[in-house]
Amino acid sequence: MLDTLIHKNLGLLRYRSTHENITFSTLGPEGTSSEFATKKLIDYLDIESHYELYPSYEQAAESIVQGNADFLVVANAYQNINKFYINNELDFFFCFLQNTLPYGIAISEKTFYPSKPALLIASHPAPAHLIELLPKKYRSKTKIIYSSSTSQAAHQVKIGEVDLCITNQSSAEINELKFISRLQTIEMLWTIFKSKTNNDY
Repeated sequence: MLDTLIHKNLGLLRYRSTHENITFSTLGPEGTSSEFATKKLIDYLDIESHYELYPSYEQAAESIVQGNADFLVVANAYQNINKFYINNELDFFFCFLQNTLPYGIAISEKTFYPSKPALLIASHPAPAHLIELLPKKYRSKTKIIYSSSTSQAAHQVKIGEVDLCITNQSSAEINELKFISRLQTIEMLWTIFKSKTNNDY
């Protein structure tokens, strides 16, 4: 297995030698851990490349199928990743380990009113169990609203759609939010997929 991964890693470098630029697609918007991991991968490979961000992994995958990008980057914690592994148009290429950005529960000091009788917290489904980080005095009156990404969850707090969110440090900073819980980094496996028709590696 390790030999296979090394071979495919080298294959990606060979792919770069015959292409002016490599495009990765992953989950957006700006500030997601998917973007962070993709940046780390690009830095590690030290190749000329860039990435595109999409509202969902499914839309990012479609860009691969349509030939608008070369590789798809997906977190293995994504609840529907099986759709990419078991797919008539995509193939597994390789995987890598990369810690996520620190996660926690954040609020906007401009719009958070803790005395409200009920609170809404936005989260992507994958880290939703981190609601356990929420101070106990809020847990019984808080309901989870699912978002397409932790960055989107942070934006929902910023615009006042929800009261709190489970998000990462980058998204919190972008949306001017403040953490009210401790932060937790997640060791994550990331999978790279390619189009079945792409054999140039």
